[in-house]
Amino acid sequence: MPLDTDDVYIRGSDSNLSITNVGAGLTSLAGLHFTHGYSGTATLANALSVGTFEMTSGTLDQPSARNLTVTSALLWSGGTLNSLTTSGAEVNVSGATGVIDPPNTGSMAIGSTLRVVSGAALTVVSGVLDFIRGSGMYIADNGKVKAFIRDSNTDVSFLNPDLIDVAPKKIDVAEGGGIFITKKNPLIVGGVIFAFPIVNNGTIGVEDGIQVDVRGRIDGDANRPSIDHHSGAFTFGSGSYLIAEHGFHVTGGTFTVVGVVENYIARIKGNVILSSGSLEYSSIATSPFARLTVEGNMTWTGGTWKPNMGRTAAPVVPGRVLPNNDSLWVTGTLTIGAGAELRPIIPNPNNTDPINSWIILRTDKGTKDNVPPLPAALNNKWEVEPNRLNGVSHTWSLRNKP
Repeated sequence: MPLDTDDVYIRGSDSNLSITNVGAGLTSLAGLHFTHGYSGTATLANALSVGTFEMTSGTLDQPSARNLTVTSALLWSGGTLNSLTTSGAEVNVSGATGVIDPPNTGSMAIGSTLRVVSGAALTVVSGVLDFIRGSGMYIADNGKVKAFIRDSNTDVSFLNPDLIDVAPKKIDVAEGGGIFITKKNPLIVGGVIFAFPIVNNGTIGVEDGIQVDVRGRIDGDANRPSIDHHSGAFTFGSGSYLIAEHGFHVTGGTFTVVGVVENYIARIKGNVILSSGSLEYSSIATSPFARLTVEGNMTWTGGTWKPNMGRTAAPVVPGRVLPNNDSLWVTGTLTIGAGAELRPIIPNPNNTDPINSWIILRTDKGTKDNVPPLPAALNNKWEVEPNRLNGVSHTWSLRNKP
């Protein structure tokens, strides 16, 4: 009978028999390890907290909401964490450092809600992780998840094979939590697939040059989008491509596009709504300018758009033409409400040089709505001129008043 100070090893080299009482009579163990090709099914006898959890094969089931909490290290590279579809259990990565490294072929599965909390740092490497049940992933309380594209032409895939989704899943980034999408080096081509939607109240960061594909609707509600950036910060590198199957809503916080020299265009595929919060660009003086292209319709009913103009320190690359201001392009229609605010950032707003003119917006299908007024500090010397044809404008230029 193990003690709570023991590391328990379940090895296929010893036996592949199923075990029905893992952790019986205990609330904690120093470690729990499934290794050496174990192919059986082990079942938690009760909720259990372990310092180290290691799994390379086998199945650990969690009936009746018997939660597993990992407090020091999570090492998961094979096997199934909870094959049960009605257990309501959680796997809590609490203050631990963890790596989820699926095999190069095939997938791994989890039937529990994955929670990353209390300062935990979890890295998920390229491969397929099937969420066969549970509520998806919850990240809070300084918990951080890194989706790490390690090899070229690979994806980090959070999939949802559950066709009868009795409890719709989501990536819930709560206040203090964060998810960061990055790759091993800039030359790698790859992406991240979230087969269920995202609600952000914390921090999301997407490095430049990455495709992110987000599917489904929040809570299965036909009126909700695939992504709701509700508060906090969302940073999006140019050269990246965000696919939001059912739209991307900014309902608070900041959404910031960060330009890079290699590709200054950041793209969102899907309809976009900006109703509160702000759409911004990098404020670093030496950053290149960026263009955000919305491949769809955009509705701007509230919130603030803050493009930067004419930074003298912006990079110059011989042989390449880079923009001299941040901009927004919409391939569909643009609808503007009374609550929309335009706050361009001009390095020297008192400069009245007539050559100061920047195209800040283009919409392929045009807009009949009026340009939001400039703030009072700019309104005396600057104006936004819409290029109208038959009452429809396709471009806006910010310029000195004649």
